[in-house]
Amino acid sequence: GLIGQDVLQPHVYTLDYEAGQLRCNTAGDPVLARGARQPLSVTNGVALISLPQPRGPLHLVPDSGADCLVLFTRPGHPLHALVTPLDLGRSRTVNGQRATRRVLIQSFQIGPARLDDHEGVLMDDPGPDPRMGDGLLPLHLFARVTFDAAAGYLTMEARR
Repeated sequence: GLIGQDVLQPHVYTLDYEAGQLRCNTAGDPVLARGARQPLSVTNGVALISLPQPRGPLHLVPDSGADCLVLFTRPGHPLHALVTPLDLGRSRTVNGQRATRRVLIQSFQIGPARLDDHEGVLMDDPGPDPRMGDGLLPLHLFARVTFDAAAGYLTMEARR
C-alpha cells in the first residue's frame, strides 16, 4: 500500500507472492509470458481490469491489500455475480469501518481459471467515484501478477 500505481505505473513489474518479491521486469523476461493476460486500463492513477462473467463483465481494481474479493453494490447497477449471503459483518478500509455482507460467490471467472464457492464481501455503495469499478480483486490469490500499463494488460499466474 505504501508504493502504489503513482510510482509503479510507468514500469513493467511483477508482484511475486510465492517468492515474496516486487520485481521490475525488462524486455524478454520469461515471467512476462506466463499466466492469463487480461486488459488493464489506468484512469487518474486507478487501475481496472475487465473480467467477463456469464451475467456480464465485472470491472475490478487489482488490489494487493484486499483480504478477499470485494464486490460493490450500487443502486441501479446489477451485480454480475451469483452470490449466497452468509452473514453480516464489518470491514476496515482506509476511510474507517463499514458494514458489509459476507457472501459465497458461487462462480467467478478470472481468465481461464474459475473460482467456485469462494468467500467474498459485498459492500454497499462505495461512493460516486466510478474509477473504483465493481470491486476489488485480491492479488494474493495468484502466484504472480505482472502489470504492464503502457501495453494495457495485467498477467495473472495461478498458484500451483
